[in-house]
Amino acid sequence: MSRYLDLAYWFSMNPGSEFGGLYMVLIFCTSLLILALILTLVIFLFKPSNKVLKGFLKKLRSRLYIYMIVGYLLAFARYEGAYLLSMRFWWMIYGLLFLYHLVQTVLDFAKRYPHALHVANERERAKRYRP
Repeated sequence: MSRYLDLAYWFSMNPGSEFGGLYMVLIFCTSLLILALILTLVIFLFKPSNKVLKGFLKKLRSRLYIYMIVGYLLAFARYEGAYLLSMRFWWMIYGLLFLYHLVQTVLDFAKRYPHALHVANERERAKRYRP
């Protein structure tokens, strides 16, 4: 536990050739890819009539693609032993940013969805009664 409090552990330029979590990282990034592809299929095949939901799904999909690409790049850099890019510090930043953006996206959707849905319904009703 004390090694996690040591700055040399987090900022080591070449943290070593063993990377036991490589398969776990690759599975995580691949699951992000699969989830983003499923969201793409939902958006294009089912064409949600609710524009608010469609916007949320597109935003979530784009963030999943970004984190998938960054995760693969970090895993490749760590596997190849690239200096600076294979530091454990980047993995900590990557994980914290992923969790932050995931929670922020879900909370933003939960907060804005009822109001945006009400506004969209009012627009539909106003369009229906126009001559």
